[in-house]
Amino acid sequence: MPLMAEISAGMPAKAAKDYEHDNFVGLLRIYLKDNLDNYMVFRVNSQSMEPQIMNNDIVVIQRKDDWSNTDGSVCAVRLKDGITLKRIQFDHQRQQVLLHPFNAEYRVQVVDSMQGDDISLIGTMVIHLRLV
Repeated sequence: MPLMAEISAGMPAKAAKDYEHDNFVGLLRIYLKDNLDNYMVFRVNSQSMEPQIMNNDIVVIQRKDDWSNTDGSVCAVRLKDGITLKRIQFDHQRQQVLLHPFNAEYRVQVVDSMQGDDISLIGTMVIHLRLV
């Protein structure tokens, strides 16, 4: 599968439009339960998800249109400033989505729909690879 782009594990960043798609990651088909078009492969950039997800790790994201069953999951999301990889938590009472880093040195990002913040789900992480 081709690497689509880098995904920021820190603050959201734009995915490079001219990312070289000549880098591929070999995956066994048995691990991908859906149509191959429903998956995207990203290289992680930044340290906010360390120590679980390291800078330069590879993540496979399964496209998902709705937010059902994503609370507590690691997801790729799109914000106005770009895309990022974070653990999702919903605060239904405040109508907020909290984007949690694993690294305690980074802060939780709060996306507040009452303040006009915009967020869309790209998908959920289904495979995490560390190339050595």
